[in-house]
Amino acid sequence: MWLNRVMPVAADMLPDDIDALRAALAVERAARREAEARASGAEAMVAHLKLLIAKRTWLADVLARIGDHKASRLDALLPWK
Repeated sequence: MWLNRVMPVAADMLPDDIDALRAALAVERAARREAEARASGAEAMVAHLKLLIAKRTWLADVLARIGDHKASRLDALLPWK
């Protein structure tokens, strides 16, 4: 049965009424959308934290090296260098 390939379920778990089946599929789709939204939110938070860590690492490095740097070469401490 094609439904078993899409959503593996036992035949006795399927509702007899087509409207009940549609409602069950709608609930399943809504749950998947919610899970996807949570996952994308978590991914965004991880990306944000990586940026914060990179900024802290860069700042710690700059503060450690700035005392020995020549004033004319301060551009070498910029993050895009």
